[in-house]
Amino acid sequence: MPAFLPIRSGGDRRIAGDLKARLRVVHQVPRGRYGKHCGLWEISVYAEIRDFFDDLPARMRRAHLVICRGGASTVCELSLLGAPAIIVPLPGSLDQDQAHNVRELNEKGGAWMVSQTEFTTEWLSGKLNELMLNIELLNAASARSLSLARPDADLRLCRYALSLIKSDSSAGKEKKQ
Repeated sequence: MPAFLPIRSGGDRRIAGDLKARLRVVHQVPRGRYGKHCGLWEISVYAEIRDFFDDLPARMRRAHLVICRGGASTVCELSLLGAPAIIVPLPGSLDQDQAHNVRELNEKGGAWMVSQTEFTTEWLSGKLNELMLNIELLNAASARSLSLARPDADLRLCRYALSLIKSDSSAGKEKKQ
């Protein structure tokens, strides 16, 4: 995902100077593509670019805003952390599953979903300006995201699976009698 797009395309000029000075970017890039992205942040924006972060959940928790794809695990992590996000679902994924993953979080106000074709320099720099000038929007999105979290989802799934096994087992005993 081109999270570097606004800087490369001159979008840094679209972000107000005082806001740009506050911008801190943590950007994880695929292994082997680091060099391609590294030079894109030389325009007065602090950026830490690596192919892997050992402490990504902690970084996401501290972030005011996360920009990411819409994989199921990522969406769950965002909610559990209460991290507001701009989510760009992977286009062409099977059955548009990433857009489906993000839909409720977007509709409830915990994230902003944008298609890759709409994720332009203008859109992103405009959204960053809006959010940086209205921190209340980020705080509200954080609260809404957190309200959708299901930290006990694994336990609930196990209980449900066990109930199905138990009811299936009971049905089998009735047939034998």
